[in-house]
Amino acid sequence: MKHKIGIIDYSSSNLISLSKCLENLKFDFIISNNSKRLNACDILILPGVGTFENVMNFLKKNKLDKFIIKFSKNKTKKIIGICIGMQILAIKGNETKNKKFTNGLGLISAITDKLNNFHIGWNKVKTTKFLEDKYSNKYFFFNHSFVLKNIKNRICYGTFLFKKSKFPSIVRNNNIFGFQFHPEKSHKIGSEIL
Repeated sequence: MKHKIGIIDYSSSNLISLSKCLENLKFDFIISNNSKRLNACDILILPGVGTFENVMNFLKKNKLDKFIIKFSKNKTKKIIGICIGMQILAIKGNETKNKKFTNGLGLISAITDKLNNFHIGWNKVKTTKFLEDKYSNKYFFFNHSFVLKNIKNRICYGTFLFKKSKFPSIVRNNNIFGFQFHPEKSHKIGSEIL
């Protein structure tokens, strides 16, 4: 069954790899920041690349923050956040110029906070619950320096290790999904998850 997918264009995001991946999967999608066009979709994707502050400022300026929250309340629809798209689902984040916390979308109970180092490259993800076992302990591509913290275990469906510490890599809260890694850049296995 085909679902019309709406990729939110918040201007800071690199949409090329995600678009190519969805094209290869033969999904019907649009790229837009127009809430009326996006509302006609079954699935919203908040793509990766950008900073918490800039993305949230763009969404607020274009009234897309309220639209996304309203969209999430329709349980027949889904939201997928990738990298920064997952991080802005949190209650708040401190990837800001003054290093103070600013509000996120508040769709998952967590905060976005800084890692000790930049995390780029392939890392193993341990999955649980809604994903099949074949996806567990496989390598996915990461590119970030902020992560979700203070997350409730019941919405954490995958983790990765970085500098001997464990962080969320996959979250799910009802119809809202988040991936810290980039499935669209993770070759065949990433495409399968999408």
